[in-house]
Amino acid sequence: MNTLRRCLGTAALIVAGTGLIAGCAGAPATTPAAPTTIPVSQTTPAMQPVAIAEPANHTTVQVHAGQLVQLSLKSLYWSDPASSSTGVLAADGAVNRAPDHRCPMGGGCGTLTARFRAGSPGTAQVTAHRSSCGEAMGCAADQRDFTVTVVVT
Repeated sequence: MNTLRRCLGTAALIVAGTGLIAGCAGAPATTPAAPTTIPVSQTTPAMQPVAIAEPANHTTVQVHAGQLVQLSLKSLYWSDPASSSTGVLAADGAVNRAPDHRCPMGGGCGTLTARFRAGSPGTAQVTAHRSSCGEAMGCAADQRDFTVTVVVT
């Protein structure tokens, strides 16, 4: 039950029917052997927002023009996520950083949320970077960068 309580706030890749859910915050992320494409046309109605989190790292997500993409990362040490092509995927509002006050000071606990709006058809990468994974604790090489490829149709 305590594990369930700790995990309730954990972000997940929520694309209906995919079954991809993140573990507790702080658990090492795994990188798939090959990029995974999640075609939205097969998993969610066209205009439903697509939620992306750490388990989506190094994957490809397909969305429709006009669709909202919401990225949630479980650490306040992440840089503001950016799109490689604002004509394809543009920021939709300010980045929100919500600290988790149950965490020890300096732990970086909390959720960073950024929203993007799909524009013209094409491909864009959403990237974020961090060098710290806790107070005075560097990140392992596989925990420093977050990249998701978004294909807008």
